[in-house]
Amino acid sequence: MIQNTAYLLNHELLVDYMNTFADSMIYEGVVRSREIEGKENVWLRLNKPDMTQLLSEVTDQVRDEGERLHLVSPINLDVKDEEACCLSHFAVFRTSTAGESHVPSTGAKILRILATWN
Repeated sequence: MIQNTAYLLNHELLVDYMNTFADSMIYEGVVRSREIEGKENVWLRLNKPDMTQLLSEVTDQVRDEGERLHLVSPINLDVKDEEACCLSHFAVFRTSTAGESHVPSTGAKILRILATWN
């Protein structure tokens, strides 16, 4: 499921992406930072209507025309009842319109999904 959602985001299939989640979903992105002593920092927490609204605005933004590829490798997945928590490593590759590629972002992130999914 995690790799499928990365695929859908890479191809900007945002409606399909949101359709993978149940109506009761809460999407929470959590990062840990050395600057704050490794403590968790929630940088995004949205329910399905708010997440759908946020994603519906993506194509209205002024955006970089380069292509991005998000590779996500789930390291561990813990599912309890209606909560799933996954630690994943990720890399974002960007290729400019001139064909030059670089890796602007790599790391590890925790994704918590507080709901069942379809």
